[in-house]
Amino acid sequence: MPSSSTLLVNRCLLISALLITTLPAVADQRGQDTLFERYLDLQPLIKGGALSPRWMADGNSFWYVEGSDAEQRIMLVDPVKGTLEQLAQLPEDRAELPVRTHPRQVRSRFPSILPALYEVPSPDRDRFINLKDHNLWLRSAADDQLRQLTGDGVEGFAWDTNAWIGRPWSHWSPDGTLIAATKYDLSGVHMVPVVDWLQREEVVSYYPYPLVGDVMPRAEIQLVNATTGKTVQVHSGQGDYYLDIVGFRQDGSELLFTRLSRDSKKLDFMAADIASGETRTIMSESAGTFLNWTPYYMVAGAPIILLDDGKRFIFKSQSSGWNNFYLYDLDHGLLHALTSGQSVVGNVMRVDLARDTVFYTAQSDPKRVYDVHLNRVSLQGGRSQQLTAAPGQHRISFSPSGKFFLDTHSSLDRPPTVELRDADGKLLKILAEANIDALLELGWIAPEPFVTLAADDKTELHGVLYKPHDFDPGRRYPVVEYIYAGGQLSVVQRSFNGQGWGHLLHIGFPRALAQLGFIVLVVDGRGTPGRGKAFQDIVYRSIGRNEISDHATALQQVAASRPYMDMGRVGIFGISFGGYFTVRAMLTAPDVYHVGVASGIAEIGPDIRASGLEAFMDLISRNPQGYEQARNAPLAGRLQGKLLLAIGTSDINATFSQTLWLADAFARADKHIDMVILPNANHAFMYPDSTMPSRYWLDSIRNYLVEHLQPEP
Repeated sequence: MPSSSTLLVNRCLLISALLITTLPAVADQRGQDTLFERYLDLQPLIKGGALSPRWMADGNSFWYVEGSDAEQRIMLVDPVKGTLEQLAQLPEDRAELPVRTHPRQVRSRFPSILPALYEVPSPDRDRFINLKDHNLWLRSAADDQLRQLTGDGVEGFAWDTNAWIGRPWSHWSPDGTLIAATKYDLSGVHMVPVVDWLQREEVVSYYPYPLVGDVMPRAEIQLVNATTGKTVQVHSGQGDYYLDIVGFRQDGSELLFTRLSRDSKKLDFMAADIASGETRTIMSESAGTFLNWTPYYMVAGAPIILLDDGKRFIFKSQSSGWNNFYLYDLDHGLLHALTSGQSVVGNVMRVDLARDTVFYTAQSDPKRVYDVHLNRVSLQGGRSQQLTAAPGQHRISFSPSGKFFLDTHSSLDRPPTVELRDADGKLLKILAEANIDALLELGWIAPEPFVTLAADDKTELHGVLYKPHDFDPGRRYPVVEYIYAGGQLSVVQRSFNGQGWGHLLHIGFPRALAQLGFIVLVVDGRGTPGRGKAFQDIVYRSIGRNEISDHATALQQVAASRPYMDMGRVGIFGISFGGYFTVRAMLTAPDVYHVGVASGIAEIGPDIRASGLEAFMDLISRNPQGYEQARNAPLAGRLQGKLLLAIGTSDINATFSQTLWLADAFARADKHIDMVILPNANHAFMYPDSTMPSRYWLDSIRNYLVEHLQPEP
């Protein structure tokens, strides 16, 4: 007779409805969990402390709306005059653009987790680049008519964009005569099937999913005449590369693009002659391990900022061991470093050529290593100046003139404040301060920050603890860790609150879970970004080897001085890389972690997407042992605790098949697991209609942890 685990796997394959198999029945607790519901999103309880400026034509003044829906006030700020006044009606400073001149959606990105793809407008907004039937088309803003521009695109060799790009997917020359776009050759590339299980007759779609060591999509950048459709191919070189279009030079003489090696060790910034397609290399950047920003190359491209003088650009490099900015000339190469030292620079916020100044964000406070501040430095280099002072996270919005900026800042225990400052950092006016009386009435307790040591007994790790609103140090609480641990993100909360899907998962859900009677821990271990190259490089060629020892060590050290943390009842949950590490924790540290919920589980190893792994693990031909040791499936027999796997069947980040491989491994090891299958949901547990993450999925995580860790009511 087959084991119940084997029957579980067979039943999962049916997927005729939303299904939880072998999951113990849990009573609906929603009526009892009002606090859980409210703590998922505290924003409705935070009044003020944020504003959305609408800048006026003078580039300095702006208006915004404050107050509740029932009593809104329109406020006009003039920083030059130093005035703040209430308006009777909305100002008519800027006319709305005609509807036809707004970009339209080209297609939904689903099952990708990025937003929909939109048309790209010409410089004068009279035409828009569109995609249809594998080819480029132009839409006229005057009459809405579509005109086919290319005719050689076919399925498998199409004018298109990769599924992950989060910036313009094609570019116009400054005079609007040329279009730079990409064709992709998918011949030989592994395609992952995505089944729509909810149709009367199932529908199967296929998406490119290049596996590690396997064939990559081959990209060709083409320059297309916007009138005739005639093309010139850019000579980008032979080999396995990721290509990304940066844009045209201001004078239109060259197209600028980047070429990243498959192993993410070398980036070439290149220029192509628009007439011949011949190329030259402007600069190159190399790393012995991996270029630290490469996980986001597919979404955001290389960290290159072109200056308005048309001659220079700023590049962010970690060649010194720390993120710093460097100034280059497009024709003459490196000029000099702009920043230096052991801090981590973030984003260039503004370049003021008239003042010869670069404004940028950086983790520039050595005493609070994750705080983000606004800084400035001369384009000639030299000493940087930090312009913001309050501890915490600073979100900056410059006026179009560059003479003023809005600084919205907060910390774990300090609600947000919005300040108006001049470009020298001088405080002009406090515009908004959050009122959290309703939050305090709810019994809100600020997350408790902590610093502990990694498994090497010397590297500091930073994290937070979430406690119940009625926390009693004399009680014993089960402990749950939320984990991500991938090299792409640090997930510890550092501002007062947040918004969006990432906030819900990284902050809202752990915070809400604590209200059910848990102590919830989140820590950024070695291998995550934001602490310099050496801190992150521990993952190189060795994912799965050090992360759980760091997290388990941190958890045990924190609990050693907090007797209210019951280390006999410990759970762990995460999604994506966090799903992988949840399983890893259950298999490699079963004495520490007793209950796990793994969602969107990447089974890291030879059968995963190349672009998500090869940067960290090197090519499989050079590191076969590393890939093999990273796999969780061979360790399935070590499972001792309770484990729930959750997956959407339309996941093209960590495919449905990867979860089934794990389920099969547990079944063959006769280890009983539980599963949640959400038909037609993607990696973010969203559906084709873009509905937010399934509440059914979140409730499944919550119910499983409550059922098996038994917090006191």
